[in-house]
Amino acid sequence: MPTRLPQPLLVAALALPLLMLLQDQAGHLFTSLLPWGLLLGVGWLFFPGWNRRATLSAPPSTPPSPEKVKQTLAATTKVLQQLEAEMPAAGLGEPLRQKVDQIDGELSRQEFRLAIMGAKGVGKTSLIHLLQTQWLPQCARPCTLLELPATALANPPLADLVIFVVQGDITESEYGSLTALHTAQQRTLVVWNKQDQYLPTEQPLIWQQLVSRLQDRFPTADLLAIATTPQPLQVQRHQADGSVQTWLEHPAPQITPLLDRLGQVLAQEGDHLILQQTLSQAIRLEAEVRTTLNQNRRERALPIIERYQWLAAATTFANPIPSLDLLAATVITARLVMDLAKVYQQEFSLRQAQAIATTLGSLLLKLGLVEFSTQTIAGWLKSNSLTFVAGGAVQGISAAYLTHLAGLSLIEYFQNHDPTSQDQVEFPSTAQLQRILTRLFQEHQRLDFLKTLFQQGLVRLRGTEWAGTGRS
Repeated sequence: MPTRLPQPLLVAALALPLLMLLQDQAGHLFTSLLPWGLLLGVGWLFFPGWNRRATLSAPPSTPPSPEKVKQTLAATTKVLQQLEAEMPAAGLGEPLRQKVDQIDGELSRQEFRLAIMGAKGVGKTSLIHLLQTQWLPQCARPCTLLELPATALANPPLADLVIFVVQGDITESEYGSLTALHTAQQRTLVVWNKQDQYLPTEQPLIWQQLVSRLQDRFPTADLLAIATTPQPLQVQRHQADGSVQTWLEHPAPQITPLLDRLGQVLAQEGDHLILQQTLSQAIRLEAEVRTTLNQNRRERALPIIERYQWLAAATTFANPIPSLDLLAATVITARLVMDLAKVYQQEFSLRQAQAIATTLGSLLLKLGLVEFSTQTIAGWLKSNSLTFVAGGAVQGISAAYLTHLAGLSLIEYFQNHDPTSQDQVEFPSTAQLQRILTRLFQEHQRLDFLKTLFQQGLVRLRGTEWAGTGRS
C-alpha cells in the first residue's frame, strides 16, 4: 500500500523551533563523521543471529541459597504473568507454571544426581555398573546415576555432579564439551579410563598431557585415572615335569581414586551442589520465559519498524534540505520510540522519547552509518535510470535504512531496560545504545538487507508511492 504522510507529523517535522534546537548539535556531528570505509559492510546490522548453536550459560557467581532460588522463581512468575497477558491464546502458562512448581520442590530434594558423560566406547556403561555395585550400596545419601553422551550439551545436564570419561588424549569435541561444562560452572570430575591399554612408559606422558590441557579449568584433584575393565594378563606356571601351564587372569577394576574423590565431594559439597543445580534450573527457566516473551514482542515490533522506516523515507524524500531531513528523522524516531515502548510495556513521555531519538541520531552520525548508507546507495543509483530523483532516493532509502537500524537497536534496548531499577543513573543510556549499535555492526557484516531495502525503495519510487510528497 502507498505510504501516507500524516499531516500533523509532516508539520511537526518541519517545525522551526525544534530545528533551531537541533541545529548546533547536528552541525557539530556532521563535522565529526568517521570515514565510511571503516564501517564497510554495516548492512549486516539487521539480522541478529537467532540460530546460534546452543551453549551452556553460566549461573551467577553469588553463592546459592534457598532465598535466591525463591527470588528467581518469583521473578519468573512475574514475567510469566506478563506473557500470559500478552499471549493468552498460546497456552504457555500452565506448562511453565508446572516447571516453576517443580523447581520449587527441588529445594527439599535430598537425592544426589550423578551424570556419567563421555563419547561412545570410553567405558561409561562399565563404570556405571561398578558404581552401582561398589559405591551406591555404601553411599551416605540416596543417589541416581544418569548416562549421557558427550554431545548432550544442547541443554545443561540436570545433574549435581558430572563424571566426564575420556580414554587418553582429549579430542577437540571432548575439549569443547568440557569447556562448556566449565563455563556453566557445572561441577565436574574428569576421569581417564582404560589407562591400562597404554604401555607403562606411555602412561605418565598421556597423564601429563591431560593435566596440562585441563588444569586451567579443573583442579588437579578432580582429574583421575582409572581402569574399569583392565586387560587380562597372561600368566605362566612351570610344572615339575617341565611343562608350562598358561592362562589369563583378569585384574580387578582400578577405580579406588574415583571412589575416594566421590566420597570427599559428597561429604563436603553435596548439599551445596544440589542447591546450585536448583538455582541454575531456576535461572534457566526465567531466561526461557523472558526469551519467549521477547520473541513475541519482537514479532509485533518488526511491522511497526517497517511502517516507520517507509514513513521516514517518504518524509525525507519530500524534504531535500539536509537539516530538515535530520529534523524529520528525529521526530519520526521519537514516535517510533513511543510505539515500541508500548509493545514492551514501558511508558515514556514525549520528552524522553525525543531524548532517545536524539541520542540515536547522534550515535548514527558518530559511528559513520549515515555517511556509509548515503554513499553506498548513491553508488548503486549510478547504474539506475531514476536519475531525476537520484538525490531524493538516496536520502529517502538511507532514512529507511537508518530508521530500521534505530528500531532494532530500540528492541534490544527495551529488552534490557528495567524502568523500575534503581540503577538507572542515565536516561537514555548513551553508552548502552552505542554498545548495541557497535555490536550489531560487528556481528552482521553483510550488505544483504541494505541491498534489499534499496530495491524495495526503487519499486516504491517507480510505483509513485511517494509521488504525493511534493518532489518533482
